[in-house]
Amino acid sequence: MVVLFVLAITCARIFFVRNTRNDSIVLLSPFAFLILLAQAAAWGIGTGEVILFYLSLIVFAVHYRGFLRFSSNLYVDSYNVIFMILSTIVLIVIILTGIFFFQNRPVVMDEAKIPVTKNVRYFSGSADGGFAPAEKLFEMRNLTVTVYTPDFTRGNKENDTVILFVPDKRAHVYNYEPYLMLLAKAGYKIYAGEFGFSTVPLNIKVKVNIGFLRQRLFFINTRSNPEKYFEKNPQFYDIYAREYEILSGIAARLEPSTKKFVVVADGIPEKSFSKILKPARLLSCIGLSSVKEYKTNGYGFIEQTNPLLSFLKFNLKRDKHNHMPSLMVMETKKKINRMYREQEENDAQ
Repeated sequence: MVVLFVLAITCARIFFVRNTRNDSIVLLSPFAFLILLAQAAAWGIGTGEVILFYLSLIVFAVHYRGFLRFSSNLYVDSYNVIFMILSTIVLIVIILTGIFFFQNRPVVMDEAKIPVTKNVRYFSGSADGGFAPAEKLFEMRNLTVTVYTPDFTRGNKENDTVILFVPDKRAHVYNYEPYLMLLAKAGYKIYAGEFGFSTVPLNIKVKVNIGFLRQRLFFINTRSNPEKYFEKNPQFYDIYAREYEILSGIAARLEPSTKKFVVVADGIPEKSFSKILKPARLLSCIGLSSVKEYKTNGYGFIEQTNPLLSFLKFNLKRDKHNHMPSLMVMETKKKINRMYREQEENDAQ
């Protein structure tokens, strides 16, 4: 919204700047790109950032001559008619974009009302050398483990199952948080590992080694036909398997030996189950994509966390009532209970 405000002020100046010889507001046009760059570095490049980039490019193109004139101390006595018409049209587009963004803003969960505590731990390391807690001030943090713990003092029943979760590379743990929070509320302690691309070696498809750019390029490469992409790049199955092995080791050091570990996966990570060879503890595995109502598998619960992408890619509207996360929690509980029953039946035979 800050970028839209800057762009809107740049275009709207034709209505309130009386002294065109002092048109310093035109400098806001390239400033919007700097804001976008900082935003991308902090939060990554999403669909909204791409839209804002093209909109900023259009605004800069319309006001480019004014920027050059101001930089060269050349002045005009008034704005020409064509420039005013173009600025007005772009301003209308900016306003409509702002309305569209507001209608598709993320759903904010009131965590204070959910009997779950969230604890974030940072680690540093590599897939080959392992990961250790990142305790030094400037140490690289390339693994974030978010632990969701049911608050048993607020009515949650204690469960002997611990969930291990790693998101698809097309998403982040944040995109699954509505589901993870509600699953923890149901009594399951959850370890969610955000490895990003720290375990992915540079390859011919994604050569840059900047986190938010690699994630965006990966998203583009898998957009049209993800199954075909992963068939050509089967090393990702080994990568996901290794991430689950690492996460199981972290959880095993913190959890009693009586706890059972269950891997919950979504999207491509589901195909890596058979490649998990050295877990720290015996693992059971279940997938989410088999639930037919769940249309955004691999991307997370974006009807809540990224409604803009949900609408543009899947034609699904913003869901502020958390219908899909609630349904998937019920389905997950059913899958876990069914799995335990089958294990007991097999043990009894």
